[in-house]
Amino acid sequence: MMSTILTLRQRLEEWEKSWSSYCQQLVDKSKEQVNSIDPICYFSHSLSLSQYKNELNGLISSFYIHNCLKEPIEHLSLCLKIDASMPYQFSGKYQAANDDKKNGQAWIQVNPDQAKENELWFTYQAPDSLKISEKIIFPEFSITWRNEPDYKLSLTGFLYTENAPDGLVVNNPFQLNMSS
Repeated sequence: MMSTILTLRQRLEEWEKSWSSYCQQLVDKSKEQVNSIDPICYFSHSLSLSQYKNELNGLISSFYIHNCLKEPIEHLSLCLKIDASMPYQFSGKYQAANDDKKNGQAWIQVNPDQAKENELWFTYQAPDSLKISEKIIFPEFSITWRNEPDYKLSLTGFLYTENAPDGLVVNNPFQLNMSS
């Protein structure tokens, strides 16, 4: 009986060492990958859908940017591409391009008259760059629309920087297809 317990203990200790080694390898590998990838961009969402015709539906979202690079990021811009089968309203915490008053918002809308119909462009107006391991947010923008029997809505985000002039697509674009 005692030898069985000792054998079991030895196996558990070996398993724990093996497991610790494996976990450390994963941590080391993830650090290597994080240091070699682009900034991470993703959305968080909250969705409110009505069951009644002509009432408002709404999507509230934020666009997160996390600098995983080994250097600060300069000159951040983002594009929100909204494809919808119905008319919608967009609002958010940003400064309109034609607003001369400084309202304390970190993001300003860029060239709304020149943008494509389904694209909204914004640039980051903070005095400093996005430092290493720092995160920023384009916060709490909303898209609202009237509930109709059939509709589609998709939201994709793109981040543009000096190092990514072709843009980086958000990790989790939003897609909603509703039919009666």
